[in-house]
Amino acid sequence: NVTVSVSPTNVAEEGSANLVYTFSRFGDTSRALTIDVGVSGTATFASDYTQTGAASLTTTSGTVTFAVGVSTVRVTLDPSPDGLFEPNETATLTIVPGTGYTVLGSPATGTIINHVPSVSVVVTPTSVAENGSANLLYRFSRTGNVSGELTIPFTVGGSATLQSDYAQSGATTFTAIDGSVTFAAGA
Repeated sequence: NVTVSVSPTNVAEEGSANLVYTFSRFGDTSRALTIDVGVSGTATFASDYTQTGAASLTTTSGTVTFAVGVSTVRVTLDPSPDGLFEPNETATLTIVPGTGYTVLGSPATGTIINHVPSVSVVVTPTSVAENGSANLLYRFSRTGNVSGELTIPFTVGGSATLQSDYAQSGATTFTAIDGSVTFAAGA
């Protein structure tokens, strides 16, 4: 009987903690045992993480070997910081049914948390005269991970109408109801 679990279940991509998958076998440990493992999720082996502890591992499969007398094997997935803005990624290890063992329990899924930047917007001044020379300046700022390019969508509201009441410059895209701004890498 063989099970798999993961602890911690979430780690930061840029952090020092790793996802540790514990494979446990119950019953006779007098023989070595190699089990087949399925690898899935949105994180990709060798680009999003490296591993130690598995006898072999690829982007889709691997093996874990229990030595004689050993009832627990740990496989460690070490996230590889890539500096990209991306969603959180998962790594699921599943025990594949095989000869000489029975699968107990469910697959184990760990999540690599990507540092998500914070974005804010302020306007200065907050009002201008329609026939004046001052403009409303909307300043978008991001803090946190600024290493990758990031496009932020926004909505446009209010009673002023694009082209008849105002013109805009600086947005990546802009319509009467929505738009987006793009931060270059490092900006």
